[in-house]
Amino acid sequence: MAPTVALSTASVVLAPTGAHVAAWWPAAGVSVAALLWARGRMRWAMAAALFVVSVVSNLWGGREPGVSAAF
Repeated sequence: MAPTVALSTASVVLAPTGAHVAAWWPAAGVSVAALLWARGRMRWAMAAALFVVSVVSNLWGGREPGVSAAF
């Protein structure tokens, strides 16, 4: 989870000024790898955890709560 938090937060913080989107490709790749690693019921828990990580990373990066949840 730590690499996903770091990559997600960095992609929001390092986005160009005025940009409404961020370069999520590295964080998305790590997230997909984590989901592929998880098995059975663990996959649902991992998906929920990755959703929370995504929202928190967007909030830490300065995005509004509604936008953070939508991303």
